[in-house]
Amino acid sequence: AMAARGSLSGTIEKVSGSTITVNTAQGPLDITISNTTQIESLSVGKLSDLVVGAQVQVAGQRGADGSLDARTITIVPAGLSGMMGGGGTAGGGTVRGG
Repeated sequence: AMAARGSLSGTIEKVSGSTITVNTAQGPLDITISNTTQIESLSVGKLSDLVVGAQVQVAGQRGADGSLDARTITIVPAGLSGMMGGGGTAGGGTVRGG
């Protein structure tokens, strides 16, 4: 059987060595990180950037055991995940307060 391509996004729930568990809309999924996995953010990322609570988008190959061998992991900076949905307001408003 051919391995299925997979891609998902979610929040890192657990980091254990080179395996991270990402909480996705379909439930938690184990992601295997190899030395060929590209980890990206707005700057170049590394394994230590994958921390619990980080928002990530993952693409790779689905294994027979249901885990995903990551090809690329993109870290979505806090506050930017909403922008991916096209939300937010643009304009030159004035912020009053304090």
